Amino acid sequence: MAEKNMTDKDKQKRYEDAAIRLIRSKNMTAPAGEDEAAITETWEALDMLRADAGIMAELRKPYRAPFWLRTDGIKTIGAGLAACATIAAVALGLFLSPQAYMTRIGEQRLVQLADGSQVTLNTDSRMSVRIDGGQRRVVLERGEAYFDIAKLGGAPFIVVSGASEVRVTGTHFNVRRDADFVRVDVEEGRVLAGAHAATNPAGAAVLTADQAVTLDEHGLVRQRSVAEIDRVTNWRRGRVWFNETPLRDAVADMNRYTRTQLVIATPGIADMPVSGVYRVGASESFAQALSLAYPVKVQTRDNVIEISQKGHATF
Repeated sequence: MAEKNMTDKDKQKRYEDAAIRLIRSKNMTAPAGEDEAAITETWEALDMLRADAGIMAELRKPYRAPFWLRTDGIKTIGAGLAACATIAAVALGLFLSPQAYMTRIGEQRLVQLADGSQVTLNTDSRMSVRIDGGQRRVVLERGEAYFDIAKLGGAPFIVVSGASEVRVTGTHFNVRRDADFVRVDVEEGRVLAGAHAATNPAGAAVLTADQAVTLDEHGLVRQRSVAEIDRVTNWRRGRVWFNETPLRDAVADMNRYTRTQLVIATPGIADMPVSGVYRVGASESFAQALSLAYPVKVQTRDNVIEISQKGHATF
């Protein structure tokens, strides 16, 4: 009998017989009389599904594999994973590579490090920082910096400036690098300073609160002294502090903060001691104050302020 001429009842009987034959051929036995009943229930359920227009409409839709199994999906996900890997690699590289910080002439900057430490850079300074696991290392390439070091489970914090090294774990101290020396002033805690303080702490100078050391270009101790905490505190507040400071040193300090340069025109006054507190970058005000308090005269030419001796005063 052609299937298109069969009634629904005939079709159902034909399918039931075929199902029974399949069960018996596969040795899928069931209690007598129960296999026919189970098949009948199944076909009744299928009839109900076929009567549901919504279900049949979904079944007629062409099959489309999930996004992550399709070729275009795999390509898109692959590209996304590659991009994420690239970003992660760049971020890791930035984390592991030294980061540079600098200030221009007259500028000061507070830098927050990844380990919780803080560094204040003074005028015209540059440093590179590397924090990698247990290693904390700063290279002060030029200028001056004040360090507020976080304690990190005893992990050492190393500051390198020329041939000099400073090793601490958690403390407050200041490092100034000039052309031929490095000065370390300790405000709080314990500091090791010397040519090989990081690798050979036993051979380094030991400093505690209110102590300072000046190291030469080889990192060797040139002089020990009392820490200039007032000077350090004042520069962090935008001021320059002098206490019986030779004029040549005061002029050099003022010149760090501005392109308007002070010049001592009379060599004989270079050792004249000066005192006072002045705003950084205010070279004209500093020179005028000198002319009022000391036997000197001031003359400005372009970006140069000349300080010369007035009369025949001796110092």
